[in-house]
Amino acid sequence: MMKRAAVLLLCFCMFFVLSACGNNNLYQAPTKEATQAEVSDSNAAGDGESAPEAEESSAGEPAAEEPSYDVQDVEPHTMYVIAESKLNVRKGPSTDAESVNALNRGDTVTVTGVSGDWSKIEMDGQSYYVKTEFLSESQPTAQASVDSVSNGHIVCIDPGHQQSGIAEQEPNGPGSSVMKAKLATGTTGVATGKNESELTLEVSLKLRDELQARGYQVVMIRETQDCPSSNAERAVTANESGAEIFVRIHANGSDDPNVNGAVCFAPSTSNPYVGAIAEQCQNLSRLVVNGLCEATGAKNLDIQLTDDMTGINWCQIPVTIVEMGFMTNPTEDQNMSDPTYQQKMVEGIANGIDGYFN
Repeated sequence: MMKRAAVLLLCFCMFFVLSACGNNNLYQAPTKEATQAEVSDSNAAGDGESAPEAEESSAGEPAAEEPSYDVQDVEPHTMYVIAESKLNVRKGPSTDAESVNALNRGDTVTVTGVSGDWSKIEMDGQSYYVKTEFLSESQPTAQASVDSVSNGHIVCIDPGHQQSGIAEQEPNGPGSSVMKAKLATGTTGVATGKNESELTLEVSLKLRDELQARGYQVVMIRETQDCPSSNAERAVTANESGAEIFVRIHANGSDDPNVNGAVCFAPSTSNPYVGAIAEQCQNLSRLVVNGLCEATGAKNLDIQLTDDMTGINWCQIPVTIVEMGFMTNPTEDQNMSDPTYQQKMVEGIANGIDGYFN
C-alpha cells in the first residue's frame, strides 16, 4: 500500500515539472544588454533612419540628436575674406567639420553669428562657418608682386602671443642663466573682451598687406592663433628668414585704466646680447612710434629701453616691440579693435618702417 502511494506521488511530481517547463505564459525579464541590442538592430535596419519611436528608446536612453553649437547671433553684416589662399567653408565651427566650399581672397560673406573663433555665415540659404581671423571689414589690398614692384627690403612681423601661453622656461638670452616663460598669455580688452593674441594678429595681417602693397617682402611668424613658438624661437626664425628688421606687434596693459598711449620697446647700448645693434633698434622704434601716433592721434609715450625681453635678446637684426595702446583703457581698447583705426595704425607703422629704410 505504501509502495503504491509513493509511486502515485512520484508521478504527480513529474507531471507538475513537465507542465511548468512547457508553459508558454512564464515570463523572464530581458537584460539591459539584450534590450539595447534590439534598439541598435532596429536603428540599423533602415539605411540610417531609425524606426518611429518616442523621444527615448526602450532602454531609457536619449535618442541621438544632431550636433548643436553654441552660437551667438549678431546683426548681419558684410565682411571680406583676407586669407592668402583659399578659405574653407565648413558645416560646423571646427576643423573636423566637413568642408563644403572654399572662398578666395577679396570675396565677401554675410556674417550672422559667432561661435568661439569661428564666424557663422549665410550662403545659398544655408548656414556655414569660417575662421574669423581670415575675415575683415576692410577690403584687402592687392598683393604686391615681388618681381615687379619690390623695393628690395624684407620685414619680419611677429603678432605677439598666441591662443595659449607656454609655461615652460627658456634662457632670457643666449647663454643666460636667467630663465623666463617661453610665451606669456598676454592681456585682455576691458571693453571688447578680446585677447591680445587676437588683436595683434588682426593688426599684423593688415600690416603685412600694407607693407606688401608698398613693395616689401614680408615674413610672418604666425598667421593663425595656433603657433606654439617661444619668444626665443620667434627671434631665431626672424634671424634666419633673411629679414632686415623684426617688428613685434603687441598691446599694453596697466593697473590704472586711465593710462593710454603708444610706446615702442628697444634694448640699451649696454645690453649684453644685442648692444651692438641697440642704436639701430632705438632708431627703428622711435620712427615707428612717431608714425603710429601721427597717423592715429594716440598719445606718444616715445621709446622705452629694456634689456630683459627674451624676444629682443635673441635677435641678430634690428628689432622693436610695438605696444599699440592699452587694452586696459576702455576707449583705447575699443579704438584698437575698430577696423578704420587699425588701418590708421598699420599705415603709421609702415610710414615708420619707410623712414627707417630711407
